[in-house]
Amino acid sequence: MIALKSPLKLLSQIVIVLFILTTVAIFFASKVPVKKEVIIVYQTAEPEAILATLIPKGTQTTRAITLTPKLTPTLLSRVAVHNQITDCWMIIDNKIYNLTSYFGLHPGGNAALSKYCGKDGSIAFKSKDKNPVSEHSITAKKLLTEFEVR
Repeated sequence: MIALKSPLKLLSQIVIVLFILTTVAIFFASKVPVKKEVIIVYQTAEPEAILATLIPKGTQTTRAITLTPKLTPTLLSRVAVHNQITDCWMIIDNKIYNLTSYFGLHPGGNAALSKYCGKDGSIAFKSKDKNPVSEHSITAKKLLTEFEVR
């Protein structure tokens, strides 16, 4: 017959084993690299050609925002004259938007809009002018369509 150890001795050995396992788990958990979300904003027709030089080796990108502007001098000159908060047109993704009536309503404030009046605000709209990038909501993107100049 196998002799059983006293319950107190057995319990103390279990506690020691659990302590050792917990210590080892904490040690190894602290050695695991923390994954960070990397969002790339690039402005080129061929992003793959430059991504290798921008991203450290071994970094996994989770999202990429591609901007491929094809701004013509005609498009820019048409918008450039509307560069005041009382007459604010902006280019976003090669479309023209009259955002004059949106002043006073933008959650980010008038300054977020006014610096792009008469200019291309594509990158600012895609990133909310923030680093790290913070994209506009689906609601904001749908609302933008209401201001398109056709």
